[in-house]
Amino acid sequence: MRILKWCLVFAIAFAVAWIFIFTFTQPQFSASAPIRIFGYVTAEFPIYIFIAAALGIGLFIGFIAAGYYYFSGQAGIRHKKKEIKKLTDTISVIEAERDQYRAAAKRERGKDPKSGSE
Repeated sequence: MRILKWCLVFAIAFAVAWIFIFTFTQPQFSASAPIRIFGYVTAEFPIYIFIAAALGIGLFIGFIAAGYYYFSGQAGIRHKKKEIKKLTDTISVIEAERDQYRAAAKRERGKDPKSGSE
């Protein structure tokens, strides 16, 4: 099943790559034109350069956002692990105190003349 999944991913990626190659090799995408970006007019470049640049910038921004969320998520996980350790330690202390109180109560009951054990 795993091999089938990777074969399917490869086939889809291969098909998409061929679609991009055949699309961007058309004469319309080889034509040069300036582009106006927020009032700034760029030099004349082929249209496919602008499309590739937009895709590259989008990928870069996406990687930056994914990295930010990854590292902030890891920091959250570390914080929660510290909190869990602290709570586990607190539980251990409380359980030890409870055991001490139970032992003291047993000793008190053992000394109690009403209990009839002595």
